[in-house]
Amino acid sequence: MATQWKVRQETMCREALARAREVLSSAGILRERVRCESRPLNADVAGDIIDEAQDGKYGTIVVGRRGTAMAASLLMGSVASKVVDYAGDWAVSVAA
Repeated sequence: MATQWKVRQETMCREALARAREVLSSAGILRERVRCESRPLNADVAGDIIDEAQDGKYGTIVVGRRGTAMAASLLMGSVASKVVDYAGDWAVSVAA
């Protein structure tokens, strides 16, 4: 049962990343310039994102935010907020 859940989650993740790549492509960003990756959840997701940006020598980091309440929609999620805090020299875009 846990394996089926994991497979479903991985499939949903791959599909979401493919849709995100399509959105970026239709906005004029070359497909070969976009790298989409998913990893198992870690305790420091923001740190993993920054590490990946550093290792990959990326110039821009794009993260999403989520929230269910009206007040939450005005604020970034904790991961997005930490990425912005840790980003240093990287350009960071926080998508809705």
